[in-house]
Amino acid sequence: MNILRGKAFLQENAADGHLLPDELPIYVTELSFEYATVLTKTLNFCGIMRFQQGSLVTIIGPMGQGKSTLLKLVGGSILWRESQDVKVFVPPHLRRVHVPPDCVLFDGTLLENLTFGCVSPADADRSRVERICSKMGIGKNVIDMLDSTEKLTWRQMLSNTQRRLLNLARALISNPELLVIHSPMEAFTDTIQVQVLALLREFTNHKGVESHSEFELRRPRTCFISCNHVQNARLCDKVFHVCVTSGIKEIPAAEVSHELLT
Repeated sequence: MNILRGKAFLQENAADGHLLPDELPIYVTELSFEYATVLTKTLNFCGIMRFQQGSLVTIIGPMGQGKSTLLKLVGGSILWRESQDVKVFVPPHLRRVHVPPDCVLFDGTLLENLTFGCVSPADADRSRVERICSKMGIGKNVIDMLDSTEKLTWRQMLSNTQRRLLNLARALISNPELLVIHSPMEAFTDTIQVQVLALLREFTNHKGVESHSEFELRRPRTCFISCNHVQNARLCDKVFHVCVTSGIKEIPAAEVSHELLT
């Protein structure tokens, strides 16, 4: 969104002439995005997606219909040319973390990997990191490596499940105001899915996971995910169906069905 559009949007959402930063919504409307590749692909959506900060929100829909692109746009992972008719508003004061499906671990200590992106030293506290890893269901054999000073090739040492769990733990440890995650429950067992969803719910309800500051002093935490599991989608605050033929449409959580996912 350009500066003029952003200013107009902020003015429209001001109360009594005063901006309320924590109450500004995240907003997507009449989205059109073109991938300028060898084979040009254009994603056109009608409809509106709007949700308040402090929500756990999911998008559902068939494969290849633009869910990943929408997550990248809201997460700030991809940008658009001014000529493209993309209308995405994320309050500019929010620190965003975009979590792609592939886990990237660099050759360093495990603690360095998990605290990468932390702004506050308190967020990077080793005991907090351990507590979040434990809640995520990461095994003790991996957690014990937090004390290691060896710089290892983690992507070769750890299983795919362990890497995916560490990827999610790192996102929660960084403690952003807006967390955007591609399919956080995918490829996990039912037990692990429950643990992951419970942590994402804690992130939004408690304004962070294992936060060190007083609750009243914390900013809202918002989590925006994609989901391909009916029961998990029904447990979110807001559900939006995404499809190139019908656009973006809000679905009552109780009405999510297998048909809407395929």
